[in-house]
Amino acid sequence: MPVPNDNSRSPAAWCYGGNQIRRWRTLANVSREALAAAANYAPETISSMERGVRMPSPRLLDIADELCGAQGMLSAARALDPDETARLIERKAGRRE
Repeated sequence: MPVPNDNSRSPAAWCYGGNQIRRWRTLANVSREALAAAANYAPETISSMERGVRMPSPRLLDIADELCGAQGMLSAARALDPDETARLIERKAGRRE
C-alpha cells in the first residue's frame, strides 16, 4: 500500500477518498473496527486511509461502499488514482505537441 515519503504531502485524491470513507461510514453508523474486520485490515490502517496518509485500496473502497450503502459513490473513488491521473495528463499533453 503506497505511503508518501516524509518530504511530501499526501495526494489530494488520497485525502478526498479517505474523507469520503469516513463520512459514509459515520452516516451509516459503521465503526472503524467493523469496516476493518470486513476488509481484513487493522483499524489503524483504516484510520490512516481515512486521514489520507495511505491510499485507500480499491478493495477497501468496494467493501466500504457495500457496507455503508453508498450505492457506488465510494467505489467510484477508484478512478481518483493519482498515478493514473498523471498518466492521463501526460498522454493529453503529448497529443497537443
